[in-house]
Amino acid sequence: MEISNRSKLSLCQLLEELNRTDARLLLEKHTIATQDDQGTWEHQPWIITVRDHLLAAPAKRVGDLLQELVRTNASWRNNVSPRYLFDERWEDLTMCLELDGFAILLDDYGRSQKHFSPVEPQLEGVRPFDDELSLEIRRSGIPAAQEILDRLEASANAFRSSELNNCLANARIALETLVKSVAVEIGAMGDQADRFGAALAFLTGSQFIERGEEKSLSGNYMLVSPGVHRPVGFSEQEYVRFGRYLALSSCYFVIKKWNGSRHD
Repeated sequence: MEISNRSKLSLCQLLEELNRTDARLLLEKHTIATQDDQGTWEHQPWIITVRDHLLAAPAKRVGDLLQELVRTNASWRNNVSPRYLFDERWEDLTMCLELDGFAILLDDYGRSQKHFSPVEPQLEGVRPFDDELSLEIRRSGIPAAQEILDRLEASANAFRSSELNNCLANARIALETLVKSVAVEIGAMGDQADRFGAALAFLTGSQFIERGEEKSLSGNYMLVSPGVHRPVGFSEQEYVRFGRYLALSSCYFVIKKWNGSRHD
């Protein structure tokens, strides 16, 4: 399971609620930490040590740990008092993982399958999408980079809090801000970059993107705009996650083209 740093930090917060000995044994069982690391545990705060090990661990080991946690969820929960502390951290972790494209699905009888399953295509060894997008934005040199990153983070936080309208709104604003910023960097002035559509048209006219790419970006933007009806067959949460993915994919396309053009 290739998961984002956000999900690893959420897992770290969950492990902090468990009995320390049990949590350390769990980390050792999956070779994320070993007995040879004893000195590390003693010289810095426990949660910082857990964080360092999780961020450095191979994806498969972290994934195996997550699968054990979901299989034995009830046992871990019963050992935490009050139990709402576990429930809150578990809900946050599952929402973070859903943003990464993993969810606990139900079988034909409505029962939990007790494991995380991919709900999007996954490429082994590829950096999680949110992390890759953030890296490209930081590399871009665009003045609005931090504003865009803040919007992306706000979108993720809104999804985790089930504020689904805010999730899409922040993702849409991130895309709009990025497109307008790139247009300005290329030379757009005044009303050429005051709206998303105008900025997109400027990028096409400047041969930064092609006409077909403009249509695709415009279509994705429309799908995450207010007033769009949810398609039949999607739950609200599923559609919001899908819409957010479209917005972030569009951001990734634009920022990769921008970074590529700077190094040509």
